Order: sequence, then C-alpha cells, then structure tokens
Amino acid sequence: MRKSVFAVALFVAPLAAAGTMPLPEGFDMTVAYNGSGQWRLSNPANDGNYTVSVNANGNWLISGTAAFAGTDWGYDLEVAPLTGSTNGPAIAFISSAFTVTNNNASPQNFVVTATQGALVFPGPTEILGSHSGNVGDNPSFGDGALLSTISGSSMYQAQIDGATVRTLFDDPFSVAAAPNLTNSYGPGSFGWEGGNPAVATSISIINEFTLSGNDNAGMTSTFVVRVPTPGAASLLGVFGVAALRRRR
Repeated sequence: MRKSVFAVALFVAPLAAAGTMPLPEGFDMTVAYNGSGQWRLSNPANDGNYTVSVNANGNWLISGTAAFAGTDWGYDLEVAPLTGSTNGPAIAFISSAFTVTNNNASPQNFVVTATQGALVFPGPTEILGSHSGNVGDNPSFGDGALLSTISGSSMYQAQIDGATVRTLFDDPFSVAAAPNLTNSYGPGSFGWEGGNPAVATSISIINEFTLSGNDNAGMTSTFVVRVPTPGAASLLGVFGVAALRRRR
C-alpha cells in the first residue's frame, strides 16, 4: 500500500519539567484524509503511539508514528518540537507547521486540525494570526504540482471554541509548481483585530487543501488570542517554527 507521508510540529506553552510525560493538557490534533477517515493524537483519549519529553530549553518534544489504512491510502506521522499554548487567563496561542506528501497518483484532500485547550477572559478579545505554505513537484515524475483550496473552504481557519473567527487564502486559491521545482505563497496575516469573543474552552487552527498526486506541500500557521491591554508588546517574536525534514 502506498502511503501519504505527514509530518507536524505543534507549538504550545513551554514547561520547566524534564523527562517523559503525557501530552500537554487540552492538546488535540486530527488529520482527515480524502474523507475516508481520521487519525487522532490527543490528551485525554490518545489514539497514537508517541513519546513526550522536554528539551534543554524547556520546550515540548513530541515524536511518534502512526498508520491509518484506507482503501488506497495510509500515512506516517512525525511530531517535532512543541512550545507554547496558554499563558494565564489573558492570552493563548498555538502554532502548527507540517509537511505532507501525497503518494497517490490522483489529487487528495487533507484537513489538518490543531487544537489547544485555553481560557482567555474577559471578552471582547483581540486576535492575531498568519499563514504561509509551499508546494513541490516530485522529480521522479516531473509533471508539475498543484496545491489548492477545497471548494467553499480556506487554506487557513482560526477558531475560538469551535467557531471560525478569521480565515486566510479563501477559495478559490491555488499555487502551482513547475516540473521539478517548488513554489511558495504568503505569508498572509491579520491582527490585532478586536471585537472577538472570550475563550471558554479552546483555540484551533484548521488547514484544508487539495494536493496533486505524487507531490508534497508544507504549511505554517499561527493564531493568538489576548485580552487587550494598553501598551501590550507584540507577540510575533514567539513564533519560531522548527524546520521540518521533508519526507517523500
């Protein structure tokens, strides 16, 4: 069975403890593939094989593998460094970065959802976010590559308590790579935008896209929610997304 390869880094709040431990409380990541099913890694109710440790900088390091078999697909999951999620009742942030390779001959749809439990009171809140991506042609085929939105959706959706509050790169949007080459798009960003609700349970980033057969794509997204305070410093500096090894 051919496999679609998937690698993800998700960023949540740094902890000082060391050693192996459970996933961050409130952490949840799902990958849905072409409408055929879903793989999940979460706390509580984990459905994946993984190890969690903290590195010398106090950042989460999650590694794991998974296979979810369907009629014509499967994937492997590798999760790399986690840093940052909630920082008290006034602010929450999450960032995700991943690469995916579609090893099927035909285009496939992917929906990647990263969620972190959070509590941000009171409202109204301000939000900030960004998104960028890339697509690459498999040189073994050399027929070009195409990354595009799923009809009626967006490459990036930011959610508070399961409700979408902001999108970027809305349908119709696509980016193509010439044979044997890669191409990128973005970054697109927003914020600080006011008038948004308080966070009662969680914040999420959803990436939905269609990827051409035998090709690869990568995406990096951030989302921040805060209670506005006079003279608050920008948080853009907290987003250091680790480089991920592209796997074919």
